[in-house]
Amino acid sequence: MKATEGLSGAATLYGLLGILFTCCLGGVAFFAAVAVVLDVCFVGAMVAIAIMTRNGTQQCSGRVDTPLGSGESNAESPSKVKYEFACELQKVTFAVAIIGM
Repeated sequence: MKATEGLSGAATLYGLLGILFTCCLGGVAFFAAVAVVLDVCFVGAMVAIAIMTRNGTQQCSGRVDTPLGSGESNAESPSKVKYEFACELQKVTFAVAIIGM
């Protein structure tokens, strides 16, 4: 799950820097080629995130399986977070990865 955080954080940073650098470096062929390569890499990263969070398609009621462990949705995990909340976060991460592809 730490890989999910790192990949999505890097993609977000790249998106923000891409917006800023487009104003300054737009039209330079070298930077456009670098951007194309990075875009392809980040599509691969989003595919990896979608694969890692594929359990996000499950329902968040009853017994759930989350990165924090398994248990009843209204029970607290060892890290004091309800399993239902962890399941919902995994569901959102999966959805954003699919949209990011």
